[in-house]
Amino acid sequence: LAPENLSGRMMAAYYNGTAGAVTYAVWSATASSWSVPPASLPLNALTGVINIVRLKPMPGTNRILLMALDANSDVSAAVWDGTSWISNQNLTAAASIATKECFDGDWETQTGNAMALWGTGTGTSYRIWRSTAAAWETVRTGPNIGAAGAWLRLAADPSTNRIGMTAITATPSWNVAIWRATLGTEAWTMSTADTSMSSNAGRITDAAWESQSGKFMAVAVDDLGANDYQFDYITWLNGAWS
Repeated sequence: LAPENLSGRMMAAYYNGTAGAVTYAVWSATASSWSVPPASLPLNALTGVINIVRLKPMPGTNRILLMALDANSDVSAAVWDGTSWISNQNLTAAASIATKECFDGDWETQTGNAMALWGTGTGTSYRIWRSTAAAWETVRTGPNIGAAGAWLRLAADPSTNRIGMTAITATPSWNVAIWRATLGTEAWTMSTADTSMSSNAGRITDAAWESQSGKFMAVAVDDLGANDYQFDYITWLNGAWS
């Protein structure tokens, strides 16, 4: 589920049994009806059963980023512009795992660019959707997480173009990174990895930004070592990890 932030309409997207496609619909509260009834969206280069669907709304607009992972480890994405789907693009045919949420996306708050990130091999890759061109750029190398990515989560800073990442790998280890730590530079800045996390069976990590301070926090569950069965957390603020 994701809202259109200007109209207040709500989108639902789900797998409905057609390989390589998702079904979507848009609910209007003012009309008390489905203003866009259920319809199929075939995704570029996807041919398998869809295992995971993600929607991320862009603040202050009706745009919504859709990403989907199929059983063949393919990830594709498309952008809803409030009326129709544009920029339907295959991102990779080699995601790190087909059965876990090894990908995510979010929006730069000020530029309106979208970020799509996924695990591949023992690292990550990403693509940027430029709002000015309404098009995806080429694949770039993302944070080096040192093992196959199992669970990734992105979180956008509500007041800048920064995006935070938290990831659990197959080993399992925990990696955290910041996009645009220096705001004018499109690059990732990583923390020191924790290589002794408890499990990768489920998504044991998440992340968020404080709404006013510019502080980023990521958390993960660690049942090894001195802090058995407790949360670990790390924060980033003004270029410093703590």
